[in-house]
Amino acid sequence: MFYDQFLRKTEFYTNKFVFVRHKFKIFTLTQKIRNYIFRRFF
Repeated sequence: MFYDQFLRKTEFYTNKFVFVRHKFKIFTLTQKIRNYIFRRFF
C-alpha cells in the first residue's frame, strides 16, 4: 500500500521534472535563435 503510493509520487515528480527540463531546453533554444538573428541583422 505505502509502496504503491510512493511509486505514484515518484512517477509524478519525475514527469514534472522532465516537463520542466523540456520547457527549459526550449527556452534556451529560443534564446540562442534570438541571439543568432540579432547578430545577423544588427
